[in-house]
Amino acid sequence: MTTPRTAPTRTLVVALAERSYPIHIGAALLAGIGQLLPNTRSGRAIIVTNEVVAAHHLDRLQKGLARADIHHDVIVVPDGEAHKDGPHSTISILGCWSSRPSARRC
Repeated sequence: MTTPRTAPTRTLVVALAERSYPIHIGAALLAGIGQLLPNTRSGRAIIVTNEVVAAHHLDRLQKGLARADIHHDVIVVPDGEAHKDGPHSTISILGCWSSRPSARRC
């Protein structure tokens, strides 16, 4: 197995008090995603994406997670702003996933 290339990255922090989070910018970040994610007790992750983004990035993200020994599930939602509420809201997606963890679409 090859290791990810080292490329310059930049990290911006969105400062929202207790809800702050980093945004990492750079090339080849998906290959080394395990180094960017906070440690989880479960060693698991959920990828929520749409068909458009998945077509371009999902394979590299999944390989990066596997390299870091992070088990993951994928939920693909329809593309577009119209699908971000109702049955495709975060709470609905997580509810779907928790009731059917092997589901690829919610």
